[in-house]
Amino acid sequence: FIFSLTQRIDLGNFKLIYTLNLLFGIAGMISLRLLLGHLFSARLTPTNITLLTFCFGFNPIFLVHVIQPSLDFTLPILLIIVMLFLFTDRFILVTAAGILLVFTKESGFMLYGAAVFLFVLFMMISDRSLLKDPIGLLRKTIILIIPIIMFGIYMIFVPHTQIGSTWTKGILKMFRIFLISDVMIAQFISLFVINFNWIISAVILISIAVIAAQNIKSRIYGATIQPVFNKKYEGVYFTVLF
Repeated sequence: FIFSLTQRIDLGNFKLIYTLNLLFGIAGMISLRLLLGHLFSARLTPTNITLLTFCFGFNPIFLVHVIQPSLDFTLPILLIIVMLFLFTDRFILVTAAGILLVFTKESGFMLYGAAVFLFVLFMMISDRSLLKDPIGLLRKTIILIIPIIMFGIYMIFVPHTQIGSTWTKGILKMFRIFLISDVMIAQFISLFVINFNWIISAVILISIAVIAAQNIKSRIYGATIQPVFNKKYEGVYFTVLF
């Protein structure tokens, strides 16, 4: 949608598309710098955070997509923006960025759903007082799921926009492709091994094990642990999404 607006300004002018793509890349790096600074400012120096941001910006895949516009390029950028607004408790802006994310590509719907689900789950785990205010928690949750509801309504009332005659048949067909297709299985294996996703998976499992061990220890020795979300759970949350 956003890229199509450039062609409404000047149809056939590809320079506008490249310019918008470059602006997306810059916005992604700025958002990541702000997100990392918010999460890790107590443990990393500003220089280290900036270097990590540039490692993301100079990733070959990222650089290639800057000069080769693709819908896949905007997905991680919009996801970073969503996460930035989530961690800074600006839920209205989360919804706005989430609408752009879910309507960019079908996979954006899954990314946004996973981000919001995990955030709400870990938020409740880290701050048990939220359970004492179910109305406030429900209000926040409703705001966050607006993009998901909008996407669901769109899929119901706009037929033939996905694989299959209806959106339910399309989703079921995609699940069958992912679970049965030898090509998809081979791609998953290559992503897990060659793309070093086994390292990320190990980090997730270790983080979960550490959190579980600390909670078990607190119960055995009677100590009370009041975890802070940004200090204890962002390792799991951050790596699950990326």
